[in-house]
This record gives sequence, C-alpha cells and structure tokens, in this order.
Amino acid sequence: MRRPKVLCLDAAGRLHHETGKCLEYHDGWGLYAWHGVLVSEQVILAPDTLTLEDFLHETDAEVRRVKQERMGDQFVLKLGVVIDRGPRGTLYEVDLSAYDEDLVARYVRVQDTCTSRQYFLRVPPEVETAAEAVAWSFGLSVEEYGPAHET
Repeated sequence: MRRPKVLCLDAAGRLHHETGKCLEYHDGWGLYAWHGVLVSEQVILAPDTLTLEDFLHETDAEVRRVKQERMGDQFVLKLGVVIDRGPRGTLYEVDLSAYDEDLVARYVRVQDTCTSRQYFLRVPPEVETAAEAVAWSFGLSVEEYGPAHET
C-alpha cells in the first residue's frame, strides 16, 4: 500500500490545506482541497489571481463557493457595483444572472466596531440601501434598528 507523504485534514476530518496540497505522494502527485472540496492549484496557491471569469465560468456550485471564499474581499470589489453608501456601510450588487439561480447577489460592507475589521455580509437581493442591509443582518427593519452605541 502506498502511503502519502502529506495528508492534511480540517477539524471535521475533510481533506484541507490552506497553502499547499492536502494529499501528496512521494512521486509528487496530489490533490488540493478546501474543507473537503477538491479545487485547482490556483485556488489554494494563488487566490489573488482569481478573476471574474474564473468565478462565473465555474460549473460546480461548491467550487464556485470556495472560489468566492478564497477571493475574500476581492470577490465583491472585483465583481460588484456600488448600489448605496451610507454611514452604516456600502451596499454592492454582483450580477450572477448568466451563471447562478440567483439573478443577483447583494452584499453590505460593514466595519466591526470592536476590531475595526471590515466584512461583507450577503443580504437578500430585494434590500435597497446599506442601512436596510445592516438592519436586516440583525433581523430588524430600518425603523426598528437603533443601536444604543455606534462608533
């Protein structure tokens, strides 16, 4: 029986490696995977080179999801169009009509007040403003959303 030189798993026991092959044999043959989803070398080793075409032409929904995750903030910044800006964030729209059952995806970019880290949260496509998107993320309407403290 051939034993691999490298075998990396995530906490759930799925093939996974963030920076290399998750399974590699001594002859160099191996696989790349992200939390159990087999992906190309590019997705693991060079996610910053992923493009709109790479995402939109991917036929496997799970691989497309991983590409989106690996692109990180660049996913929305490269593919999105600003719909609304406000004091609570920026609302972007990504046109997926040719490639996904969802015609559009909307994301609100918000800042964590504790860490200053910025996040993109996916919101329903019918959300029209950044304020509405932030309120929706808390399960509230714009009228109901009124935090006691914001920075």
